[in-house]
Amino acid sequence: MKRLSASLLLLSWIIAGASGAQERPAFVVERIEILGNDRTKEKVIIRSMDLKQGDLLTPHRLVTSQRDLYRTHLFRTVHVSSKPGTSDGKAIVVIYVDEKRFGDINAGGEYSELDGFTFVSEVRYVNLRGEGKKVGVSYDLGERRRGWGGTYNDPYLFGSRYALLIDLHASAFERDLYPDTELAFRKAQRLGQFIDPSVGNPDRNGVYKLGRLGGTVGFGRDFGRGYGAIFKYSAEEVDVRWLRQPRASGPYAQEVEDSRGRDPLVMIGVEFRKTLQEPLRRIPQAELVASFDYSPIYLGSVSHFARLRVSAAEHIPLPAGHVLSLGCRAGAILWNPPFYERLFLDGDSQFRGFERRAIGPEGGTKLLSAEAVYSVPVGRFGRFYLFGEAANVWVRGQDIKLRDLNGAFGIGVSLLNRIEFSFGFGPRTLIVRTPRIGGISAGV
Repeated sequence: MKRLSASLLLLSWIIAGASGAQERPAFVVERIEILGNDRTKEKVIIRSMDLKQGDLLTPHRLVTSQRDLYRTHLFRTVHVSSKPGTSDGKAIVVIYVDEKRFGDINAGGEYSELDGFTFVSEVRYVNLRGEGKKVGVSYDLGERRRGWGGTYNDPYLFGSRYALLIDLHASAFERDLYPDTELAFRKAQRLGQFIDPSVGNPDRNGVYKLGRLGGTVGFGRDFGRGYGAIFKYSAEEVDVRWLRQPRASGPYAQEVEDSRGRDPLVMIGVEFRKTLQEPLRRIPQAELVASFDYSPIYLGSVSHFARLRVSAAEHIPLPAGHVLSLGCRAGAILWNPPFYERLFLDGDSQFRGFERRAIGPEGGTKLLSAEAVYSVPVGRFGRFYLFGEAANVWVRGQDIKLRDLNGAFGIGVSLLNRIEFSFGFGPRTLIVRTPRIGGISAGV
């Protein structure tokens, strides 16, 4: 009887709360007060938020506004609250910010199977003239890559929602030739099959250097709620040379040989992007990146080609912090790109269960991949996950056929969202991926 009474009492509270929420009038933002900004102009802070004067005020919009201001990287601390307005139904939004006096300093290490260990560093000065403009320099030094870069970003060009981005960069990468004979040798070793041991001799494989020096100018537009677009023009000088010529030659080795020397590469492109806006706690969220790049000979480029790439992912939150992520990626290239601009399953595009370039080692003009990941939290240390994936790269003249897809499934763990270990059962391959190992990150 006591349990029944308690249940009835709880039910009456829920009904009363629901009716009260329906009767409570919605508040309208009368004005926005900003405190603590010594250098940052108020119009920059207001432009950085989706919440504006005259909007309906909700707790979700207060949290979203705080997140938007943190994403500018201009402030160490942001507090967003509200107080009653001058009349019924009105509210005043109060924003307190603690500004960074200089900007951000980042230094640390990265590891990837493509580039090995790399020291990475970046210094970024934010809030030029109190208008949110940023200037940054970076330097990378590693086993197989090195380079430097400089960036300038004006997120509110001429007081608008448009952005101007300027980038200068120089880099040098060491890349393996990856002839099919080496892949055949590694596959035979895993399966216990006999093959001529000389095929797996590293001396047979070539290593070439791929250097780039150039810059990019971009004009972007922020549409709010994670949507944005950018138009880009880039010009580079690409330098290809052998570091070790291969003993076993083939079509790919011949392409590298034919590309030796310095060539100009000019690209015009546009990219549309939808990014995640908040932690995955309540509702599904989607990510989308679609880009189109065109390299015209009449602007001085070494080759005439066009490239289209699309990637999409849907993240579905489940009870107890579990998340199901479904993703796909596709790409196509028209006409005759240089070999280093083809589509590869390597680097950031490497899968969880396959060795780098185990699929389409020489790249292709068509790419299709799909992935499903089911992850569960492991305390504060990271997430454990199960995955399934399928992908392939097709060369010119081949038709896309789903039966050509190479698939794998496996398990993995992400530690502190920094280091990721995954094992593909089909290929019997352990993959290690990480964006950053240790280091410092400070806002000053």
